[in-house]
Amino acid sequence: MKPTTHSLAPFRRRGGSALIIALIVLTLLTAMIGAGFAYTDQVRRLGHRNQNLAATQAAAEGGLEYVFYAWRQWIRQNYGTRLPTREDFISQLPQDTPSDLHFLPPQGSDPTAPNYHAGLDGFAITRLQIDPLDENGAPVASDDDRPYLQISNVPDRPGIRGVSALYEVTARARRETLTGPLEVSIQRAIQQTKIPLFQFAIFYDDILEIHPGPGFDLNGLVHTNGQLYTAHNTLRINGYATMGDTWENNFAPGDPRRGNQNPTMPQFDQGEPQQVPTYNVMDVPAELLFDESDSNPNNDGYRELIEVPDADYEDPEEIAQRRFYNQAGLKILLDSTTDPPGLVVKRGDGSTVEPGSALYGEVADALSSGNFRDNREQSQVYVTNVDIQKLNEALALMPRDEDPAAGFNGVVYIADTGANADGSPSATPEGGSMKKGIRLQNGSVLPDGGLTIATDNPVYVQGDYNTGATGANVPSNRANNPDFTQPSAQNYDRESRPAAILADAVMVLSNAWSDANSSLGLSNRVAANTTINAAILSGIVPTNDGGNGRYSGGAENFPRFLERWSNVNFTYYGSMIQLFRSEQFDNPWLGTGSSANVYDAPRRRWFFETGFLAESPPGTLEAVVYSRGQWTLLQRGPATP
Repeated sequence: MKPTTHSLAPFRRRGGSALIIALIVLTLLTAMIGAGFAYTDQVRRLGHRNQNLAATQAAAEGGLEYVFYAWRQWIRQNYGTRLPTREDFISQLPQDTPSDLHFLPPQGSDPTAPNYHAGLDGFAITRLQIDPLDENGAPVASDDDRPYLQISNVPDRPGIRGVSALYEVTARARRETLTGPLEVSIQRAIQQTKIPLFQFAIFYDDILEIHPGPGFDLNGLVHTNGQLYTAHNTLRINGYATMGDTWENNFAPGDPRRGNQNPTMPQFDQGEPQQVPTYNVMDVPAELLFDESDSNPNNDGYRELIEVPDADYEDPEEIAQRRFYNQAGLKILLDSTTDPPGLVVKRGDGSTVEPGSALYGEVADALSSGNFRDNREQSQVYVTNVDIQKLNEALALMPRDEDPAAGFNGVVYIADTGANADGSPSATPEGGSMKKGIRLQNGSVLPDGGLTIATDNPVYVQGDYNTGATGANVPSNRANNPDFTQPSAQNYDRESRPAAILADAVMVLSNAWSDANSSLGLSNRVAANTTINAAILSGIVPTNDGGNGRYSGGAENFPRFLERWSNVNFTYYGSMIQLFRSEQFDNPWLGTGSSANVYDAPRRRWFFETGFLAESPPGTLEAVVYSRGQWTLLQRGPATP
């Protein structure tokens, strides 16, 4: 056989093909790996760029916060008397900074200022601008124009409206990177809103307790800066209820009923109470303004609003401009420790009205004195009676002017400066042996433009007040009394003026009150239907004050009662404000019934005075809120040339 031979050529061809395939695969793998590295590098660069953009954006946000802080401080340093223009800020706002945000407020300089210091080195703020806005929401035309004031809702505070000034803030931040400079521009609206406190049905700075015995329908907005406690029987709140702290359907700690009763859940027409930021009544936070530990008696707390300043000490401007003694267009200062009582009358500018003048004579004629037993205070009380109808005649001699230096502005300050002391029924009215108070009488008709009475003494309001009429047209004196939801009655048009009473405490004496019966039992002190139309600002005696284990009386007893009101109507149109504790009338709530011998609760027909939304009582009492809107991104990326 011939030997078989095999050629190696096909294998050589196959080997060459395999090599080519291997090279192709290797090339593809190399390309894929290269692409992977390129993609990874691109992702890395993109991630790094995004990190730089995020950091640059944070720097721009820091710029916005700086402007907000500086703007708010500027207003506060000018005591809220004016709003800044663009011109006011041009010299203050850095227009081009070096490598860091050194102009941000130092940490701790304001407890409410966010801290944007950390991690912002290497950035430059290339633009900061603040623009007051006009009525169309556009920047004002001139650098010295102020913002347009408008009525608006307040962010994060349901149901609240105020007078707002709006601004637009723009910030641009820049950062140099290896791939070129990056810039972020953002814009935000900020606003200052002044909120009249008299738009609340009830406003408390301290804890608010509402524990009515009989069914109670409360009409209007309710707020406390502290905790809210609701309990007992039937309670309905038809407006928004808010609190700065927490809400509990229970009695407050220190109330002996806490844990011993199972209170009924109230009816909230606008949903359960919501937590909101607290309100600063003095603009500046209370913890930065008040100091009871120093020697200055003029900066001790919100009660300064109703006190006469001590002339031997500085009166801080933030307090001084809101102090009702300073706001008053007519000041009446009494001293019941002398016989006859001393009387000094001053105009709004502080000038003394000469005795013997017509104005002095009319004021003196409107004043008289009396005394009776206050069973809650467990004391005889010496009162200065103010006949409102006669006071109106005195006020008619003064030109009406919003400026207290030019004329009467609707605010009267009256105070008995004699020392207070507990007394017995046999104590003499003159001298310092009795507690002191002011009593308003014949107050059914107030002067045009309204009237605010302010004092650091307790106030008694006797009979119908600010009803605009006398007799049968007052709703509580009619058979068809207003129901819980409709504050009106047939043939009654509420011809009232905006009014307020500010005092250490406010007591209601009905149309049937008798001084002679004040020391007798409840059966001899039977109330008659009575209507009051006025805002009330006064103090309270807190629950468990000094560990006494007693209830404060709650909002249902914010105006205090001294008669048997069972099945008798107390109709109230107004707004109730608590900012401090009572110092002169500080006896605790003693309860109801014959054993306490203080009062029996009325049928409460209580309504928020909707007229306050259009016209507040004379004098300034408002909270101030500074708020930020959502910011808008204008630019985010490579810097423009």
